Order: sequence, then C-alpha cells, then structure tokens
Amino acid sequence: NLARSTGGIGLRSAIRVIQDVLVDKSGALEPGAIRLADRPFGSLACADDFFDTLRADIAKVLPHVVTGVGKVQKIFGAGSFELRVAKVVAALQAVETFPRTAENIAALLYGTMGAPSPLDQVREALRRLTEEQECGVIEDPQAGGYVFLSDAVKPIRDKRGQYLPTSAECTRARIDVLKGGISDHPLFESQPSARLENLREVKAAVKLGRAAVAGGAEDVELRLEFFDPALFDAKRNEFLVSTNSNVELKNTVILLAREDSAVDELLGEIVRSEKILGDVDERTADHDVAQYLRAERRALERGREQVAAALEKALLDGLFVFRGKHVPVREKAETLDAAVRRMLEGAAEDVFPKYHLAAIRPSTEAAAKFLEVDRLDRITHELDPLDLVLKAGGSPRVDLSKPVLAEVLPVFKQKVVDSGVGRVLGSHLQEVFSAPPYGWTKDTVRYLFAALLRAGEIELHVPGVGSAVRTAGPHAAEAMKSTVAFGRIGLSVRDGGRPSPEALDRAARRLEDLFGDDVLPLEENISAAVRRHIPDLLEKVGNLPDRLRLLGLAGEERARAVLSSAADLLKGDAGAATAVLGSVECSLPD
Repeated sequence: NLARSTGGIGLRSAIRVIQDVLVDKSGALEPGAIRLADRPFGSLACADDFFDTLRADIAKVLPHVVTGVGKVQKIFGAGSFELRVAKVVAALQAVETFPRTAENIAALLYGTMGAPSPLDQVREALRRLTEEQECGVIEDPQAGGYVFLSDAVKPIRDKRGQYLPTSAECTRARIDVLKGGISDHPLFESQPSARLENLREVKAAVKLGRAAVAGGAEDVELRLEFFDPALFDAKRNEFLVSTNSNVELKNTVILLAREDSAVDELLGEIVRSEKILGDVDERTADHDVAQYLRAERRALERGREQVAAALEKALLDGLFVFRGKHVPVREKAETLDAAVRRMLEGAAEDVFPKYHLAAIRPSTEAAAKFLEVDRLDRITHELDPLDLVLKAGGSPRVDLSKPVLAEVLPVFKQKVVDSGVGRVLGSHLQEVFSAPPYGWTKDTVRYLFAALLRAGEIELHVPGVGSAVRTAGPHAAEAMKSTVAFGRIGLSVRDGGRPSPEALDRAARRLEDLFGDDVLPLEENISAAVRRHIPDLLEKVGNLPDRLRLLGLAGEERARAVLSSAADLLKGDAGAATAVLGSVECSLPD
C-alpha cells in the first residue's frame, strides 16, 4: 500500500523490511530501541515493531498519523502500552482493507509464543486514547475501526473542546437518557405503572425534580431527586417530613439518589457531541470531517450508555420516600423496573383507598342497559355487577345501604350544595369519582348514578327535555349511554323526595280507570304506563278541541286543557306523572 501511494519510489523490498526489523540495517530505529534479533528467544515481531521500522515511509503518505503517535508518546510516555497500541493503529491505517478492531490489534501485539491475550489491556488503552482528544484517535467502524484523524478536523475538534455546556443543557441530556434508556438499562423508556385490584392500571408521571420525564398529569407521580452524597441524609429527613405534611406531595413517591460527579462530566461530553453533530452536516462534509462526525456519534452513544448505567445504579442504591416513610429501592426488587412497579402497587392502594368499593370495569353501555331493564326482579349480575338491586323481601329495590352507594350519595349531595346552583354537571362528577381516592372508571360512575336514579334519590336535567327526569326511561338511558352524553347533563338531589304510598296507589288506580291497565303502585311502573298509553290517547283525541269548535259545541277550552295536561305527563320520561296522577285533586278526569 505504501509503495502504491508513492509510486514505488524509495521503498524497500519486503525482504529488506524484515531485515531492518531484525537488525535495523537501515538505522530506522530510535536510539535505545532493542532490535528483534537481540530479544530473548521466542520473541515475536509485533505490529509496533513494523511501525518503528516504517515510520519515515508512513510519514510520507500519512504524516498526521506519525504526528499523532508523537502526541501519544508525549502524553502517555515512551514506555506506555498506549503508545504500543497507537503504533499498531498507525501501522494498520496504511492497510486500508485490514479492520483495526480491538481484537485484531491485540492479535498483533503478542510479544512471545504462548503469552496470554492482551485484549483487555488493549481495550483499556483504546478507551484512554479515544478519551484523550489531543491524541486524535477515534473509532469509526465505517472506516474500518480505530484511526488517527487528520489536521483538517482540528478546527471542529477545538470548537467542541471550547464549548461550555449550560446546566439546562446537561439537565436536558440527563432527561433524554432517563426517558430513552438503552437496551441493557431501559430506565423509564416505558412509563411506570401498576395494577390496582388486578383491574385498574395506575400510571405514574415521572419527573426529574419538577421537569417532566415520562407521562403527564397522572394521579400518581414518581419524582427523581439527585443530591450530593454529603447532603443525602439531610434531604431524606426533609422529604420524610414534607411528604407527610405537604398536600402537593401527598400522591408523590420520591426516589432519592446520590449524585455521581462522573455523570456530570459525561453529560457535558454528551452535550458537546450533540452540539457538533447539530452544527456540522455529515452529508456535505469532506472525508476526514465525516469520519470525525461518525466517531462523535459513536462517542455520544457510548456516553449515553455510561450515563444510563450510572443513573440506574444510583437509583437502585437510593431510597423511596412516600407519605413520611422510606424504604431502600433494592428491598423492593433487584431491578429498577420491578422495584418501581412494586412501590407503585403499594402507593396506588394508598392513593385510591376507596377503589375496592367499585372494583369493576363495566361496558360503556352498562348504565343505559341498567336503566332499560323493565323489572328489577329480573335484572342479571351481568347488568348489575355490584349487585346494587336487593331482590329479597318484598318488591326489588336499589339497596342504598351498599357501601359504594353509601359513599357516593353523601359526596354527591355535598357537591350539589357546594355548586351554589342546586345541580352538578355530569362531567364534573365523572372527574371527581375517577380521581383519588376513588379511581373508578367513568362507565362505573354512570352505572352508580343510574342506580341512584332508580332509587329515587336524584333527578337528571337533560338539555331539550321539558322537565327533570326522575325515572328510568328513554331520556334517562340516552343521557347515561356515554361519557359525552352524561357530561352534558345536570344532576341534582330529587326535589320533594319520593312520592308517598298513598300517592302511588291513587296514580295506579287512576291509570287503571283511564286505560283499564292493571299497574303496580310503583313510580317506574306508573311512568312506564303513561309513556305506553298517553301517546295513543293524544293521537286519537288530539283534534277534539277543533271538532268541538267546528260543531259549535261547548268544552273546547276544557278539552285543550286536558290534552295539555296529558302531554305534560310525558315530559322527562313521565317522571312527574306520579305526582300529577297521585294528587288528591287531579286535573285529568277519571
């Protein structure tokens, strides 16, 4: 290769080169160098020996390589192993097709037959050479491995060395590593989560201090805090107090870890590499600069790997602090992912202590289907997963003594009072009962309020419906069928309470007198009967007032009043029918 580069002029034959390596016939070796022939029997000619012999020839073709070897000698010393490795890199750089990997370099540095492999020593020497920017050694797999950079990249390398990363840039680089992780150290590549009652997935927002790492506005927060080891105990004591007294930290798990100064240095190098890679376009750069940029990208990857490993270790050696208690991370598990998950499982139970009251995942249409059941005594467990309907002992009814309803109803009533307007939007109720301390699904919340409607405790205010909806019917089912529909309605405590048994009996008898229908004296049955018969009645006699007027007969106004009263009965799923038909004085004729 050297001969081709110089046209074959001034180079010795292969035999002459071997002769020079053995006895230095040409006097190429530096003073004090031991010729191969003078070494102990069994010594092998290594690639650094060939560099010493061919130094002048290499300098004619690759002067920057010889200059680079000189810098290595100045930095690490004439007898250093780093110098020997640098000479092998330099000798092989002239052989374009030979891979300059750590394994090949080690193979060319066996000093004697049967000697152990120097591979580990070579890898350490290469690490030190690449970290020492002044040496100009980089790893570029695309170019065949380790190479010496030419002087063409010196301005870029100087620019990189002179750049001073800001604390904000280093924090951003740290967050990027925490967020992205690497294959062996995933860190928070996936947002941490745990399962509550083996049903609800509770995700945790991860933050570095107050800066977001993963997730958004979650109910549980995992906050990473790194401190100087000298301050660690004091900070632990501070968080033991603040997590127990500060409302903002009530649902926050603190992961307290010791800062590592080496990580700060690595983060600075990462920022410098990112800066150069962002400022210089590899696609338009010349060969040497492109080679340098590829090496920077590899250095960036290695830096992130080292930071990820160091951060994972620091976090595993840290402490979880939650609501005034602390526990070592490694007591939870030996891997960070498992430790965080187990910590979140316990925290989730404390954040959602009332989730167990309604630990179900009903379908979207569960609430509507619950309202569409005509007879509660025939309702199935599939339609009533919490068994809210009590079927034993008399007529079936919604059991308000169920713990979940006993919890929801007082909270709802207080929300109504706090609203100042006597009603609460469904969207607000879904937010309240989906958040701590409940954590129920929005489908579950609608199902619970459907039960309260059938229990006669609440009424719905549906847009476009003339009056409050107090009973199960088409309007109620439509209002409860989805999160969006429920979010638009208002809910209030039922005005005036439930009708008396006497009113229910009078209403049932009046319907029987009017339509010959045997109706059970129950509010829902009365409303259903009205919805069943009144539309037909209005269709049959709707033109009666006009017919009376055309015939010149009396009663037109009376007929209109009766028809109007009948039509009013249908408003709000006939929710007011019991009150009207059950009154002592009814506007409708018997």
